[in-house]
Amino acid sequence: MNINEESAKESSELLGKTTNKVYLALQGEKYLVGDRFSCADLASAALLAPLCKPTKYGLDWPQKYPKPLTGIIAAYSGRLGWVNRVYKSHR
Repeated sequence: MNINEESAKESSELLGKTTNKVYLALQGEKYLVGDRFSCADLASAALLAPLCKPTKYGLDWPQKYPKPLTGIIAAYSGRLGWVNRVYKSHR
């Protein structure tokens, strides 16, 4: 998988840019595309679910995560509330 310090930093930056883009796209909107649930919402919510741990995901999330991952989850939690909303409404 070629994971190293540099690739981890690049991935972290990409995650930040991507979550910000999705967050901004949802300002004042319920869905990413149009006025109803679509594949865009499903795919985005599914990919970001591990950072939000939605209750209706279909599995039991670990009770504890490693500290670095806990920090990442905390950093993005304010921008990813819509993921939990998607799971509550469409799961």
